[in-house]
Amino acid sequence: MQVIFNYMYRDAGNCKNHGEVIMPNPDNISLIEAIDRLEANLIDDMYFYAHELEVPDLHFPDWDDAYDHSWHEFVSLEETEEAPTAKRTLKEFLSSLKKQKA
Repeated sequence: MQVIFNYMYRDAGNCKNHGEVIMPNPDNISLIEAIDRLEANLIDDMYFYAHELEVPDLHFPDWDDAYDHSWHEFVSLEETEEAPTAKRTLKEFLSSLKKQKA
């Protein structure tokens, strides 16, 4: 079973760009444990910088420094039987987390 990491970028105008990364989970880490570990390392339990989590950046091309920000937002983790889109396992992803700073 794989795990989908769902996330999004929301710009200053509340336009949303959604993304996902599907990771293999050969260690059968529970979703509850994974979410707890993930949220413990995010800003306010949900925000992060895409480059620090090594997931694709979802920013829109028309960036406005006066209003837009660089944070992405964690949406959910869910199990799937879809093929992985990442080489990194869920365990490797969680092990690489570092506390995000605002």
